Amino acid sequence: MIAFIVFQVIIAIIIAFRLYYFLKQNPRALLKEKFSKVLGLRVLYLIFDVWSGIMFWILFFTAGYWFITYKLQANAYVLLPSIDEWSTTYRVFDAIFGIILAFRLCAILMKIVEQSSCDIFLIDWEQSPDPLLQKPSPQGVQKDNVVVWRSIFVANEFNELQQEYRYIKPETTLIWFIFFVKALGWEQLAQANPDMITTASELAPTNYVLKFFLSAFLFLCIMAAQYLLEALNSYFNSLKFQEFMDLCSVSNISLLIMDQYYHGYYIHGKAPWGRSDLVMSELKEKLDSEALGEQRARSI
Repeated sequence: MIAFIVFQVIIAIIIAFRLYYFLKQNPRALLKEKFSKVLGLRVLYLIFDVWSGIMFWILFFTAGYWFITYKLQANAYVLLPSIDEWSTTYRVFDAIFGIILAFRLCAILMKIVEQSSCDIFLIDWEQSPDPLLQKPSPQGVQKDNVVVWRSIFVANEFNELQQEYRYIKPETTLIWFIFFVKALGWEQLAQANPDMITTASELAPTNYVLKFFLSAFLFLCIMAAQYLLEALNSYFNSLKFQEFMDLCSVSNISLLIMDQYYHGYYIHGKAPWGRSDLVMSELKEKLDSEALGEQRARSI
């Protein structure tokens, strides 16, 4: 109960800090005048996200305390409460776990809606190499004869990046989890007996609090291993988003992503050499010149 109260205070502080930075990104006058709905949804999302994330760790460490003190001790230190005492022991766990699942589901759905509502703009810096190639429109406005395939290619690569750039892959996580739980029989470690055995016993039913800790622990270990492998791979090889930024510079296209009304991200992809709709030999010459430091920096 003490830990529960302390963590509620911590949750309130974290929500306040994140809301403060949200208000810094969006003027208060405009939020009050036009975007009160946006502000309300942001507060609701922060409550769902922060509360479910922190309370999960409370349940995880509580279940881990039960597992360690009951299963990993030479002498009995803690006995598991009986399932018959559900109203006094397991009801609190079930209630908090159910609220965590509901809040996390709502947070994920709100994040999906937010990400799918982003405005993405491709800024093509390319200009026609010859003013005579500019074609007048019926209204008399000059139009540059610039090929659009570079923009289409960058947009396609950005779309693929959403699927490929993952440190933790769900299918890999599930395959390894099933291997440990089913193939090696580690699910039997959650039985309500103090022995660390992987054989089923009719006399020892499975305790779902221990099973929750075991499942969560396996998931966390598998995901940590994937993250470390991807981190090592990125140390020796370039990251995919860095390769995408290089592609933007070579293509002479910038990317503007607006995830909120007054907040977004920008990739400055203007090529230092001015144009990228070139023949292969000329483009290679420009890249070699850049490698020798004869071109200005890409971020300028």
